[in-house]
Amino acid sequence: MNQLPVETRSKLRSTQIITSLPSLISELFQNSLDASASSVELGVDCEAWSCWVKDDGLGIHKEDLAVLAQGVEQARYGTSKAYDSVSLGVVTTLGFRGEALASIADVSCLEISTRTANSRESWSIILKKGQCLYNGPSLRWRRETPGTVVYIRDAFFNLPIRRRAHPNHSKTFEMIRQEVETYALAFPSVAFALQMENDDPSSSSKKKSFRVPGTDSRLATFRRLFGRSLAERVEEIHEEENQVTIDGFISLNGAHSQAYQYLFLNRHPLSPCDLHRVIENRFATSTFSKHALDEAGELEQPYAETRRSPRKAMRRQVYALNITIPSSDVDNCLDPGKAVVHLQNRGALGTFLSSIIERFLVKHGFLQARRPMKRSESSDSFHASPSKRRKVDTGVVARAASLQPSAAVRISLDDGENSAEPLLWTDPRTGERFQIDQRTGNSFLVGNTGSTENNGPVLRRRRTLAPQLKETSVGDGTAPSWIQSALKSNDVYTLTQKKVPALHLASAFTSQLQLQGNHTSHACQRSAILHQQGETSSLRFTVEDLRNAEVIQQVDCKFIACLMGSSGAQPGADENNSDRTLVLIDQHAADERVRVERFMEELCSGFLRQAQGVGEGVKVKILDPPIPVLLTRHEAEQLSAFADIQRAFSMWGIEFTAMPTRTNHSVDEEADRGYCQAYVKNIPEVVSRKLLMDDELRELVKGYLGHLETTGIFPPAKIPIDPAAADSAVAWMKALRWCPRELLDLLNSKACRGAIMFNDVLSTQQCKELVERLSRTALPFQCAHGRPSLVPLAKFDSASRGPVEGERGVNWKNLDVER
Repeated sequence: MNQLPVETRSKLRSTQIITSLPSLISELFQNSLDASASSVELGVDCEAWSCWVKDDGLGIHKEDLAVLAQGVEQARYGTSKAYDSVSLGVVTTLGFRGEALASIADVSCLEISTRTANSRESWSIILKKGQCLYNGPSLRWRRETPGTVVYIRDAFFNLPIRRRAHPNHSKTFEMIRQEVETYALAFPSVAFALQMENDDPSSSSKKKSFRVPGTDSRLATFRRLFGRSLAERVEEIHEEENQVTIDGFISLNGAHSQAYQYLFLNRHPLSPCDLHRVIENRFATSTFSKHALDEAGELEQPYAETRRSPRKAMRRQVYALNITIPSSDVDNCLDPGKAVVHLQNRGALGTFLSSIIERFLVKHGFLQARRPMKRSESSDSFHASPSKRRKVDTGVVARAASLQPSAAVRISLDDGENSAEPLLWTDPRTGERFQIDQRTGNSFLVGNTGSTENNGPVLRRRRTLAPQLKETSVGDGTAPSWIQSALKSNDVYTLTQKKVPALHLASAFTSQLQLQGNHTSHACQRSAILHQQGETSSLRFTVEDLRNAEVIQQVDCKFIACLMGSSGAQPGADENNSDRTLVLIDQHAADERVRVERFMEELCSGFLRQAQGVGEGVKVKILDPPIPVLLTRHEAEQLSAFADIQRAFSMWGIEFTAMPTRTNHSVDEEADRGYCQAYVKNIPEVVSRKLLMDDELRELVKGYLGHLETTGIFPPAKIPIDPAAADSAVAWMKALRWCPRELLDLLNSKACRGAIMFNDVLSTQQCKELVERLSRTALPFQCAHGRPSLVPLAKFDSASRGPVEGERGVNWKNLDVER
C-alpha cells in the first residue's frame, strides 16, 4: 500500500469542494458575509471562465496571505475562523474548514487584493495550480477602504471534462443568480450586485445585471427580488420556544412552482430535508393548494364563490423562514456544500414548526381548527357519541316537544370558561330533572321521576333540545294496491324502454358487481370495477384478444357486450380458443380512448417532426390580435431571458410576441407590484378552443413555466430518428415525456366532452367499428383518465359449453333484443 502523492491528494480534495462555477462564486461571497460585509458585488464571464467578488468587509491581514503563499497543501485548512475539535460543534460562520481558497487556487488562477482597517497599503497574492506567482503590494486592484477583491481566471483549466459537462452560459448565470437571491434572503441587511460580463463583442451572450439593496426585513427583500405579486398578503412569523426562534413570513398567495420556498437554519440555506417535508405535509392536509390567492384578484375569504376548474394547477406555498437554534444542537459537517445538517432534537423542532404552520392555516381559513376537549366534556363523551353532539348558538330557545309554547325556556349557552358547569332543568309536567350541556344542547335524565336529588346521569330516555320526531313504523316495502293501480294506469310512469334481459350467472364477480354503489357523475367511473375477487380476477386480455372479439350488441345504451378469448386461459383449453369470456365494454370510455390518442398523435407527431427536423412542427392557430397573459415579473423575466424556455414553448406550438428584456435589472422599488403581461400569438390548433376559454391559457403558461423552473428538464433541441420505431403506430408516444401536463389535461377533457355518452344508441355495426378502432389504440384497456374501459362478467370454458344437469344453459338469443 502506497501513499498518494501530494498533488493527487490536493486535486482529489479540491475537485470535491469546488464542483462548478456557481459553487466557486458561492464560496467566495460566503467568505465576504463572514467578514461582516454590508455590500457584496459579483461579476462573471462564463465564456472566459472568470469571475470576481468584491466586498467591504474586514479584509485579510498580510500575515494571513503569507499562509496561502506557502502552497496548496500548507495553505489548506488555514482559516481566520479557526475551530478546535471541541468548538467545531458550535460553528457560527458560513465557512469553517479553511479549504475554499486553497481548492480554488488548485483549479484556477486566483488573485486576492485586500486591505484591513489598520493597514496603509493594499496587498495582493496570485496563485495558480498551487504555485505562488506574486505576493506583494496591490498593482491592479488597489483599495482605498477596507475590504477584499478576489479575481478568478481560467477556472477548471486542468479539468477539461468538467468544463465540457458544465451547464451553458445562461443556465450558469441563472444558477449564480439563484444562489445570490437565496443568501440575500438569509442576510437581508446586505446589499448584493451581480453582473454578467463579456469582453468579446462578437459573443452571443448578452450583458445582464442584477442588484438588490439591503433592507430591514426578509419580507422586504423578497418583495424587491420577486415583486409584491407573490407576497401581496402575508403572515409575518416570529415565534420562540425552548431556545428555538422561527422568524420570517408565509404568503397567502400561491405559486405554480416550489422555487419560492426558502428555509434557513441559523441563516444557512437548507437542502430539501425533513423540515421541508413537515411544512409540505401540513399544507397538504389543508385547502391551500386550491384556495390560495393569485393574480386573478384578492378575495375577502380564501374560498372562491365560483366553482374551481378541475384542471386548475395546484398552488404551491410561498415562504421564507429562518430557524435559530443553539449551534451545539447542529451538525453541519456532513456535506461540502454545508446544506445538509443533522439535528439533536429534530422531533421537537418538527413539532414546533408544524404547529406554526397549522396556526397559519387555521387563522386564514385553509384548515379547520382542532378543538381541544375540555375537562367538563369528559363525562359527556362517555354518554353521547361525538357524531351525535349538536352545537347550539348563544341564545337558542330550547323547546321540549311535550311542552306548551308558554313553557318555553331560554337557555343562554356561552363558550366561555364560566359555562363549563352543566345546567339543571326540571320538566314542569313530569317533574323529571335533566342535565343540559351548555355547549352542545344535549340533555340527560338525572335521577328518578319527581326526585329532587341528583343521582347522576342515566342512560335511559336521552333527550336533546332538537325537536322530537314521532316514530314511524316501517312496512314490508310493498306499496298499497291502490298506489300500484294508480301507477299502472298513469301513462307518465310507463317505462319507455323494454327491460334488459338478464342472464342468471352464478359468479362471485357478479355478486361483487351488485355491491358497487359509488356511482359518480363521470361515465368512466362506472366502469372502474376491474380487479374484483372471483374467478374472473385472474383473466388477462391482450390487444389481439380485443381485435378478435365477437361483438354481440349494445346493452342498456351504455355498454357493448362482447365475447373475448383470454390469453390467461387455463392450460387445458382447446386449440380453437373455445374458452371465452363475456365482457362489457364501456362505450364512453372506449370512444374517449380513441379520441384522446388521435389528439395526442396529432400534437406529439408535430413535436417530433420539429425536433427531428423532418417537417413542420405542431399545427398552430394564429391569434390576431395576440392574447395577453398576466404573469408575475419574475415569470416574465424567466420567459424573456432564456432561449431554452421560449424554445420549449415553441416546440408545443405556443409562441409569444417580442417581450421587453430587462438586462439591467434593479429592484430598488418595493412599490412595484410585480405584474406584467406576455402576449401569446400562436397556440396549438388541436386545443385552441379549450385554451381560449376562461383562464386555461394563463394556467398553461404559468404551469409549464413553473415545471421548467422547478425541474430544469427541457425538451431536447434535436432528437435522433430511430429507424426501428419510425414506422411504428405508437412512435408519437416518445414525445409524451416532455409534454406539459396542462396540455394533456386539455386533451383528456376535449376527448371526454366529445365522446359517445351513456344513453347514446349504437347499432351493432357501429359497436363493431368502435371496438375495432379501440383495438388499434396504444392503451385500449383504460380511458383517458386511467380508468378501465372494459369489465369481464363471466367465463365460459370448454367444460361448461353444454347444458349441465340441474342447470339452465345460457341462451345467447336473449341478448339479441331489438332496442
